Amino acid sequence: GGQWRPVAFKQTTKGQAIASIAFFAAARPGKEDPTKKDGINETSAISLMYTAIHEAAHSVDYAKGRDLGDNFGFSTSSAWLNIAGWKKNSNGYYLNGSFKYPSETSASDPEPPVTTYGCTYPWEDFAEAWTMYVLAPAVLENWYPKRFKYMQTHVVPYMKDVRR
Repeated sequence: GGQWRPVAFKQTTKGQAIASIAFFAAARPGKEDPTKKDGINETSAISLMYTAIHEAAHSVDYAKGRDLGDNFGFSTSSAWLNIAGWKKNSNGYYLNGSFKYPSETSASDPEPPVTTYGCTYPWEDFAEAWTMYVLAPAVLENWYPKRFKYMQTHVVPYMKDVRR
């Protein structure tokens, strides 16, 4: 077994905490990289960063939802749901049908979520797309232009406003 080390941060908006996220990174000395004392290598550091950005995206989504008086803000907006063709019934949200590869889609086709995990719920779709926007914006812009445009026109302006 390894030693578990907490990693936590709090996100605030206008002086009020909107989310506090804590998760743990396993450090196994000698397993990932025998030259490092705590065993955390570049791969696990990237994974940790990816997770932090993904979870921060949920915080932004929840903050927008709070502003609207709902649980979610961006991820359940009609503009976001329409990008991939998310539908809702009494059982919750679902994706209707199969997707083409991003390179095969036309402007009228639904755009597939950026990861398989993004296919689970609209809020996971949003968090995965935001993570790609932060870490690989050119990839998002080239392969998922509808999501890129949504981030540019809805999320980025909101985040700039929240910082004030």
